[in-house]
Parts: sequence; structure tokens; C-alpha cells
Amino acid sequence: MRKEDTSRKALNISRLLRDHYPELKKIAASVYQGIPAFLGLCEEDLVHDLFIELHKRKKTPFKGEGGFLTWARIHMKQQVIDAWRDFYRQKNGGGQHPRGLDDQPLYQH
Repeated sequence: MRKEDTSRKALNISRLLRDHYPELKKIAASVYQGIPAFLGLCEEDLVHDLFIELHKRKKTPFKGEGGFLTWARIHMKQQVIDAWRDFYRQKNGGGQHPRGLDDQPLYQH
């Protein structure tokens, strides 16, 4: 049995994204449902980040065109999760320790 080649040569990434762009927009719309605007994401951001992510990699994270849409959905969901994590990290002080009026930490870890 021959191992599938997941290199850039085996799958033309630009063609793959161009051919599946309408499907990717539908996936992004379903992932984007209910996301508040203050997270700073939109459907196009989810789709375009896929293009950027694929061009950064030396090998594709999926085998063949069948796995592409599955990987795309997972990647988009992860983007949303990361945006929520960033939002709550900033909301909760971004990892900084609270300080009192005399510029001393209120508590020590």
C-alpha cells in the first residue's frame, strides 16, 4: 500500500481554496453563528486565515481533498476558541497581578 503524499505538490492549495471557497464560506457562517462582534472576528477572517495557515506549512495537515473541509471546520472552530481565550485573558488583566494604592501587589503567589 502506497503512503499518500501530503506535500504541497500533491495538493495545489490555491486551487483547493478556489474550488471550495463557497463551501468554506458556508462552514464559516455556521461556525460564526452567535459570535459577538466585540471578539473582532468575521466570516471572511475565518476563511482567509485558512489560506494563510496552509501557506505557512510545509505539509498539509490533511490527506486529500476529502480531509480538507473537515480540517477547515476544526481550524475555524479553534480560531473562535482562541479569540474567546484572548478576550477573557485581557478582561481578567492579561496575567498581571492586581496592585494596591501604594503600588504593592495585593497578594503574593
